[in-house]
Amino acid sequence: MLLYYSDRGGRGIGDMELIFNNMDDNLLIVCEENIIQFCNNKLLNKLMYNAEDLNGFNISKLTGENNKLNQDKIVSIYNKKGKIINFTYKIFDINWRDKVAKIYILHEHNDSVKQYNMEDLELILDGIPLLVWIKDLEGKYMYINQGYADKFNLTKDDIIGKKI
Repeated sequence: MLLYYSDRGGRGIGDMELIFNNMDDNLLIVCEENIIQFCNNKLLNKLMYNAEDLNGFNISKLTGENNKLNQDKIVSIYNKKGKIINFTYKIFDINWRDKVAKIYILHEHNDSVKQYNMEDLELILDGIPLLVWIKDLEGKYMYINQGYADKFNLTKDDIIGKKI
């Protein structure tokens, strides 16, 4: 699976970073040369680093030389104080700043799996500066975020269930 996000108008990556920084998951983007390209705020906090600390950092300095991130399994990552934190992870290919990279979605190994519900999804979608809507095959709105309603000076109830 390849995730691709177009950076038209120069704002795309900033928008993706904003979305990634508002996620509950720990996210890490690494280029083909194993250099860290992005680490979201949740993972930075867990590892006790600033974004500037990891800019241009080789991933092996966090994982150790023999601890490779190349399969879906468990990886040990050192925080800034040298404490090891174990994560399970999934890997996806991504086009990041016009380069092929990998995005790692990390979950602390001992954490229980969080179950998301519709309220969690709405909280995330209402908090991003993008217009989000879902229509059925007949063109009726099934969902809109608050930004979409605000754009037209309407309420969600004014739009959902209607063809506009």
